[in-house]
Amino acid sequence: MTQPPPPFQPDSNVDHAWHDGYNLGLGHGAASVPRPTHPVVWVVTGAVGALAIAGAMFGAVTLIGKANAPTVFTMTGTMSLDSSDSSSTGSGCVGDGGYDDIHSGTEVKVTNGDGKTVATGRLESGDRSSGECVLPFTIKGVPAGSEFYEVEVSHRGGLTYSEAEAREPLFFSLG
Repeated sequence: MTQPPPPFQPDSNVDHAWHDGYNLGLGHGAASVPRPTHPVVWVVTGAVGALAIAGAMFGAVTLIGKANAPTVFTMTGTMSLDSSDSSSTGSGCVGDGGYDDIHSGTEVKVTNGDGKTVATGRLESGDRSSGECVLPFTIKGVPAGSEFYEVEVSHRGGLTYSEAEAREPLFFSLG
């Protein structure tokens, strides 16, 4: 007859760790103690994270900037007539003779590079300045983004401007 084995007793020469009957597995690979992470790993991880956040912020600011960018601008300018080609009125001046189409209310038309009319305005009341009759105009809502703009006062033929030029005050003269 065989006898039952004696109760288990850990051998003090073997690297075992017993706690309340549970083997913590030290030295056996069952549950290993995590090794400390090298500081370079933390630096690289932080740098990558910072770059990702910075890239996301840059992208968001760029999109917001584009969304808030004005899609239209206001064009301003003047039409001047030599004094011999204009006459005085009670409150200003107008074109005379062959220039009688130049007066307050005359259309100023803006077309884009495709020849499509994109905005219109009107000449305002003229004033005498240095011997000339000067009629200002303001055209609101000119769409931005065209390669060039053609501006025509009355039926006098258009003059072509880049967008940068069209955003500056324009000066036309006749006579």
